[in-house]
This record gives sequence, structure tokens and C-alpha cells, in this order.
Amino acid sequence: LTTTQLGVLLLAMHAFQLEKASGILKLTPLIFGGFLVHAALPLAYRAPFFLALSFAAFGVVLGVPQAILLIAIGLALIGACHLPIALRWRILVLAAMGAGLIALRGAWLPWALPWGQGQWAGRVLPVLGSMFMFRLVIYLYDLRHEKAPVSIWRRLSYFFLLPNVCFLLFPVIDYRTYQRAYYDRDPLDIYQQGVLRIFRGLTHILLYRVVYYYLVPAPWAVTDLGGVVLFVASAWPLYLHVSGVFHLVVGVLGLFGLNLPPTQRLYFLSSSPNDLWRRANIYWKDFMMKVFYYPTFKPLQKKWGLTGALVVSTLGVFVATWLLHSYQWFWVLGTFPFAGIDAVFWTIIAALVLANSLWELKRGKRRSLTQLPSWSLGDALTHTGKVLGMFLFMAVMWSWWSTRDTGRWLSILAKGGDSEFGAYAILGLGIAGILATGVLIQYAASRGWKFGLVNDDPAGPGASNYRRSATVTSLGGLLLLGASQPPVQQLVGAPVAGFVASLQSERLNQQDAERQLRGHYETLLETDVATSALSAQAQPPVQPKSSGARSGGRAESLLESDMISFTGDALFHELKRSHEIVFKGLPLRTNEWGMRDKPYTLAKPPGTYRITMLGGSISMGSGVMEDQTYEALVEARLNRELAGGLNARYEILNFAVGGYGLAQHMLVADRKIFRFEPDVVLVAGHSAEISRSFDVISRAIEKGAKFPPFLQDRIDKAGIKPGMNRREIHRQLRTALSREELGRYSYRQIVEASRRHGAIPVWAWVPRLDGTNPPETFEYLSTMAKNAGFVVLNLDDAYKGHNLDNLFVGPMDSHPNVEGHRLLADRLYEALRANGKMLKLGTAGAGRAR
Repeated sequence: LTTTQLGVLLLAMHAFQLEKASGILKLTPLIFGGFLVHAALPLAYRAPFFLALSFAAFGVVLGVPQAILLIAIGLALIGACHLPIALRWRILVLAAMGAGLIALRGAWLPWALPWGQGQWAGRVLPVLGSMFMFRLVIYLYDLRHEKAPVSIWRRLSYFFLLPNVCFLLFPVIDYRTYQRAYYDRDPLDIYQQGVLRIFRGLTHILLYRVVYYYLVPAPWAVTDLGGVVLFVASAWPLYLHVSGVFHLVVGVLGLFGLNLPPTQRLYFLSSSPNDLWRRANIYWKDFMMKVFYYPTFKPLQKKWGLTGALVVSTLGVFVATWLLHSYQWFWVLGTFPFAGIDAVFWTIIAALVLANSLWELKRGKRRSLTQLPSWSLGDALTHTGKVLGMFLFMAVMWSWWSTRDTGRWLSILAKGGDSEFGAYAILGLGIAGILATGVLIQYAASRGWKFGLVNDDPAGPGASNYRRSATVTSLGGLLLLGASQPPVQQLVGAPVAGFVASLQSERLNQQDAERQLRGHYETLLETDVATSALSAQAQPPVQPKSSGARSGGRAESLLESDMISFTGDALFHELKRSHEIVFKGLPLRTNEWGMRDKPYTLAKPPGTYRITMLGGSISMGSGVMEDQTYEALVEARLNRELAGGLNARYEILNFAVGGYGLAQHMLVADRKIFRFEPDVVLVAGHSAEISRSFDVISRAIEKGAKFPPFLQDRIDKAGIKPGMNRREIHRQLRTALSREELGRYSYRQIVEASRRHGAIPVWAWVPRLDGTNPPETFEYLSTMAKNAGFVVLNLDDAYKGHNLDNLFVGPMDSHPNVEGHRLLADRLYEALRANGKMLKLGTAGAGRAR
């Protein structure tokens, strides 16, 4: 029965593509087959088999050479713990080894750059850090007190845990607990508990997707009290992703005999700061108490008394938590993300936990309501109020921490003040309803009602709880698997089917997708914000964005890289001329004109049909090689199939730049393209290009740039001036200038300039893999472009019949990969040929006289 449940859950994981970016889906056959073999082996052979299985998993996810390197370094670190020298010397040896690995990961030495962040160590070191940065401390700490013999297989497997290669943000498992929990009860109980935890992990992750995809509003979409409430209330539930992954991890380990304690426990029902500290991340709390709190508290209690020791030890724990979280992210990202907002966040949490601890010390800790022998309305209402208050406090804190900008956060909250009295009345009624529901639930519980389907501790084979656990996981897994099937989805109707289908892929929500497409992740802090899917999916290979910043090295953010030259005017930025960097792991080079393209002469050669293309990061070819972009493929095909006669050759000059929007296309058309004598001006348009323009214009205003008369007049009349907060600039700009006005003006300018220079203006809709952001749909933008005078080409069906997830350039990077560019190229070529007579593809050219 357990095997069947596991098989169904693993199939459901694939159906919903759960944690695909982590690589765990690659390991499901290994986990399932390994579980069957492991359970059948004699007990003495199970530990070495699990270690071998983990090593095999490392090879599957990282590659065999990288896995060998990981294992070799790990064995060296473990070996250093057992050197026949005094403990202090072993600590020094480990510190020296750790310092070397840190320098390598951070690329702090010139020779370390290609190793610490390259395809070898750049993949290995994040995983190594996740496995050893905390567990090595615990291991060395417990090694001093270890008395019973431990086999080498169980000792090694403590570090080399199978799921750890996929999940870098891994629960801090205690060494003694790990050894004590190994087959400490009936194997069937442990296996069933593991399956139950996997199921819980899957449900947590799916609930996270619902919140992230559908409830988290983009800050610019918050306009009233309802939006503010949603903005705040949806922030804290994003922690479901962390608890989902942690449950999945301990569930997988349970399949191999590890009866580990729960990682989290009903943290949304915490009634105080201390209660939250005990529930939200139990393993981290235990680690901090063991390694930091108790070793500090006991000596200080003798010197300063109970209260003094409590104050210093508690504050020390939270300072260590802040620093160690930064250290943890260092191994993932390659740089330390220190920020003032993190310090303030942890200071507030520390102050509240300390105040709560001192209160409990003074008043004595009262029993929880569930322990009270009788029910009372006052106690029930008080407890519900505490739970609701704690949830709201964490939601407010999480929304602020996630925004990373206190001024912006306050401006979002201020939008609630624009609402009518009725909105506040509805909010009050909602709060009253929650309080009443909480009281009723506690009343029912006092009368013996059970609200949990199954707890996290199966009592044994045949026991009622075991049967409930098996029933819940079996039916739940079958429900998830069935809901993922198209025939079932067709039976429930389009709205429900569309909703379920939307949960079957790992993608960015509207806010993060738009950020990514416009290259707006400019600082490290925007990659580890709690609302960002990118943070939760930071998996190998992960490269720090600072590594190529302003250095000509490797970079993941174009605006942060050495390829960018800031213009100081309305264009804001452009690509440097004749320059080369490594971007997203691939060469990114420009020609002498600053195009990401091969060399072209300024004067158009006789008999040449020349197209100049304007676009953003998709058209620039973010994440693919220069000759793999759809522009390069179309040019090659035109020359292969149409060249000859009057049109001796075809050229497509790629002026696309990552981060450009429609306003920038207009400026490039005005300043750069017509000296190349184009026959066609091709604007590669897509959803969000007008929204992106507002963002770039706001940034340019902040720097004091001047704009064309129409835009400058609107800016001046709105009273927008350089030096204002960018968020305020953006808000006032959107008030002074509508999306449609900016679109019509920009399109009209490009068309008029094209006609003055004898070129045909063409607008092509290039679909985004992550969907469309209303209102900037094809219908909306194409109507605007057609009215301005463009020839409109629709490439919307370029990806038809293909799994869009398979066309992403990276796990959470929705730019098209090589196959995606090939599909775009095929569709654009067909559209050009279909409009060949209008575009004069078969003549010597439609441009100026030569």
C-alpha cells in the first residue's frame, strides 16, 4: 500500500511539475526504485545502499565529474573532523579549509573566478555549502560527546543526503537526532509517515502556487483598501513554499528509515512571538538553541543572573540568525547579501521574542487553550485574537521585508486611505467573522471534535491513524493525479480546468515576470525577497550577479553588467560597441555599432535588402548564442532561399537591447537606424513593452534626462522633477500620461520617421512564454500599431503545439531557448513571405535610391 501511495504521489509531482527547477523530478525514478530495493535489503546493508543511492543522485543532477568533486571535498572535510589531534587544532584545520572554499566561492582571488563560479565549482560549491556549512558545526559539536559506535555509512550519509543536491535551502538536521531516528520504530510506520509528509509537502507547494499566482498583487496594482489587505495578507502565506519543501525533504528521508521530527507545526496558528519561534522552523530553532543559546546562557546565568543571561543569549541568537542567513545565501549566490532592512527585520523579531520571554519569565508560562480543562468564551476569544494578531503582524512584516523599500511599502499602504467607509466596514465584518469562527472551532474542539484528518505520527500498522494516513494520501494523491489529466479537466468546465492547468507549471507571477523581462533585477536583494519565485528556486548552477558586474566577466543582469553604457538621457542605456562579456553563461558580444550582431557596413551594399529590427531582451537573444537568435536564423534563411537576382543578399540588423520598451524603440529609430538605409523598420513588440517604457522613463527622469517635446511637456505639466523618489515619479507619470497616449505617440513617431526615409514600418507581435499582461494584448497593441500605419505581423501561434516550459532558457527564466528562437524564426519567415509583395521582398529594395 505504501509503495502504491508513493508511486501515485511521484506521478502527481510530475503532472504538476512540482519543484522542477530543483531537479527533484529527475530523481523520482531513483527514489521510487531505491525505496523498493532499500526496504527489501537486510538492515545491515541499508545504510551503505542509501549512501550509494545519494551519490548516484548527485551524478544525475550535477553530472558525474561534478559529483566526484563534491564527494571528494566532502570526504576531506569529514576526514579533518577525525584527525588524531586536539579538537582546537582540528577546528583550525577546518577553518583553513573553509576559508579556502569561501574564497573560491566568492571569487575573491583573480585565479578563483573561473573555478568558484564556473561550470565545475560553480555547480559544486553551492551544494557543498548547503551540505556542510551547518551540519559540520553540529557534527563537530556532537562528536565530543559521542559514546556509542556509529557505522561509517551512517556517519557519511548524515552529510550526503539524497535530496540535498536539489534543495540548497535545506533543513538543519541535528546529528544526534539523525542517528537516534534511524529505524527507531516499525519500518512500516516510518515509511507511511514519509509518504504522508511527501503528500503534505506537495499540498503546501500547490497552495503556495495559488497564493503566488493569483493572490499576490503587483505593487502598482494596489489602488484601494482591498488591494492593501490582499497585498499584506498574501505575503506571509508565501512561506508555504519553504514548509512544503521541508516536508518533502523529510518525507523522502523517511522512505529510507529516518523517523525525523516535524520541521514545522501549524505556524499560521501561532499565538505569540515565542510560539512562532517554536513552530515556524523547528530544526533551525533547535540548532540555534543547541549551538548558541545554551552555551551562552549557562555561563552568563552564573554571572548576571537569569534575566541578564536570557536577554544576552536571546539577542545573540537573533544576531547569529541574521548573519548565518546571509552566510547561507553566500553559498547559494556567491556574495553576502547584507542589507539594513534585514538587520531591522531581525531586530524587531528579536525584540518581540525577548519581550515575550521576559513576560513569560515574570508571569509564568500559561498552558495553551487546548490544555484547559474547560472552555470559556473569554479565553477562546482572547486566544483567537492572539492568533489573528500574530498572523497579521507577520503578514505586515513579511510584506515590508519583501518590498525591500520602506518608502515604497508605506506608499502602497497609503492607498488604503483612498477608500470609502463601506470598504472599512467590510474589513471590520471580515475580522469579526474570523474571530467568531475561531471561537466556534475552539468550542467544537472542547466538545471532542477533531479537525485534523491525520497527525504526523502514525501509531502503527492496522491502527486507525495509520489507516487514516493511508486513506488521506491515497485519495489525495489520486485526486491530484486525476485533476491533472486533460480528459478530467474537460469534464469540469473551462474555468476550473484553466485554473488547475495553470497550477501545473512552475512560472513567475505577473509582477516577477515583468521584472525579469525588463531586466529589472538590478540588485542582489531583489533575488532573495520573500515574494519572489526566483529566491525560492535558487538551485545549482547559481551564479552571483555581481561576478560580471562592471568587470567584463560573467553576469546575470544585463543592466548590472559591463556590457552596458549609461547614456545620461532619455534612452537611459545602450550596449557598448565592440565589447564582449559572459552573460548567462554564454558569450555576449557587440559589433562596432553596438548591436548584438555580426559586423555590417554603414553603407548598404548594392543589391541588398536591409531590415533594421527594434526590440527588447527576447529579440536581443538573452540566454542564447548570437547565431541562434530568431533574427539571425531568419536572415540566414532569406539568403538561403531568396537571395539572387536584384536582391543579391538580405541583412537584418539587430538593434534590440534588453530592458528596452516602446519609448526606447522610438528613440533608437530617431537616432540610429536610418543612416543604415533600411528598406524595412521591424518593431518586435510584445506584452508589457509600454509598461516597461514607463519604468525606464521614470529612471531617466530621476537622473535628469530630457525627452522629446511631447513627453517633456507632459512631464513638466505634472510637476515631475529629477531628484524625486522614483516610485513617486512613476506614479505621477502614469497619472499624467496614459498607456494609450504613450503607445500611440511612439508608434506614430516610428512610422513617420520610417516613411520620411523611404522605409516600410512593420510591427511583429512576438509572444512571451510566460503569458500576456493585460491590457497589452495582441489585439490592444496591434490595433494601435495598425492605426499608426504599420504592417502588422502576428507570430502568436509560433509556439503552438509545444510545451512552453520546455522552451524556457532556464528553470525560472522565461526567455526562449534555442528551440524557442527556431520556432519564432520559422513563424516570422512565413509572415514575411506572406506579405512579400507589400514588403517588396522580391525587388532590389524599397529604400532610398542607391
